[in-house]
Amino acid sequence: MRTWYNAAKPLAFGELRLKPWELDRLSVFEFNDMVDACNEIRMAKRWETAYWVANIISPHLRKPAKAGTLMRPFLKQKTKEEQARERERFYADFERQRKEAGNGK
Repeated sequence: MRTWYNAAKPLAFGELRLKPWELDRLSVFEFNDMVDACNEIRMAKRWETAYWVANIISPHLRKPAKAGTLMRPFLKQKTKEEQARERERFYADFERQRKEAGNGK
């Protein structure tokens, strides 16, 4: 029980700005949700910064800079297996929705 607590302290007391008693009251799942939200906010800020940097440096380049190009080092690359699983989930969900709509066989 204390293993996750000790590992969570730097993030909880640092970036999440939790008090010790607030961290004590959180479950592991609640803390994980907070970390996920924090990561989403961090990524949104990076995208915004990349957008503005691209707009600032584009007039000085032959080819305009794009935010996606600047963000490439921060984006996680999906493996072939992850892409295949995502594709299968998409098609399965598509088939399920088609059958629910009455268009399925």
